[in-house]
Amino acid sequence: MLEVNNISKVYKAKGKSAKVQALSPLSFVLKKGESIAVFGKNGTGKTTLLKILANIIKPTSGDVNFEGKALSIIEFGSGFHPDLTGRENIYFLGNLYGYKKRFISTIISTIINFSGLEDKIEQPIKHYSNGMFLRLAFSCISHFPCDMLILDEVIQVGDISFKKKSFDRITYLKKNGVSIIFTSHDLESYAMLFEKGLWLNDSNYLFGDFDIVYFKYLEGLIEGKRTFEIDENCKIEKVSVNGNQKIDSLINVFSNQKIEIKITIILHQLKSNLQSSIDISCGSLPLVFSTHKYDFKIGQNEIIVEIPEHFFAKGIYTVTFWIGNENETILLKEGILNLNIVFNEEVVALPWNVGKRIQPIRPKLNWM
Repeated sequence: MLEVNNISKVYKAKGKSAKVQALSPLSFVLKKGESIAVFGKNGTGKTTLLKILANIIKPTSGDVNFEGKALSIIEFGSGFHPDLTGRENIYFLGNLYGYKKRFISTIISTIINFSGLEDKIEQPIKHYSNGMFLRLAFSCISHFPCDMLILDEVIQVGDISFKKKSFDRITYLKKNGVSIIFTSHDLESYAMLFEKGLWLNDSNYLFGDFDIVYFKYLEGLIEGKRTFEIDENCKIEKVSVNGNQKIDSLINVFSNQKIEIKITIILHQLKSNLQSSIDISCGSLPLVFSTHKYDFKIGQNEIIVEIPEHFFAKGIYTVTFWIGNENETILLKEGILNLNIVFNEEVVALPWNVGKRIQPIRPKLNWM
């Protein structure tokens, strides 16, 4: 278990008496095998926190309690010697972490194969690109035995194949009780990995279940959600999900439930070629899918979309409603609904639900 108790970091400004708050006080607890995503805008202390957890720097106040071995990739070039070859650096890094040469020799072929750098492994790493270096570093620390991995923007490198291997490797380590602490600007792609989220927001922070904390973070990013009601002849009367008109900021829906979205509008005047769309997005994916309605009448109109059960993967989905024609937008409301798709015990236990996916849609289909 990792216990972080009211830690902070303050630096003295160079040549001045003023102080710089690099990390405001925060506390959280991470259980064995749990993963946490740390996110927030630049300058809020994400890397400072990771350095404290990796014991690279000491906090100004508070303390960190952790029993076990922690490995990290935080600073570029840390732990490697530029004049040594890739192969030599695997031994060098392993030795720094306290592993014997005999043990490293038993896993070095696996590390090299995982990195995909077989043809470069005998070259000094000063000739490696940044991406090659990070591939080798991740391959090393993800194969050295440990209790906690601390990763700062490291599996963004390489091609899709290497990212997939990295994702699968982290998933494997989690299943074997390794705790993961992770920062990335592409959290949506790895959201399935995390039980907990930590949002650093200037002098404040929010810690809790990942889905809830990350949704609050996204809300802060899109406070200026566009809402256009250009034409007074078109008004939204009510919105409901599965018959529930009490729409909270985040609506929980089990993945084995059908989802009926109903939007009732009042039209006082018909425009030519009028149509509406319901667009669903997920995190940084601007459009997961879109569906349209074309027939309208004067008065009350119900736009109803039924999404089948077992359609979405676990995650948070934003619904945008638009009505207009090819020449103009009559009404646009981004974030008219926010759905949190969750798995209950029944779904998790289903045989077709083995493994985790990073794509937002995972329908249950009939195979012939």
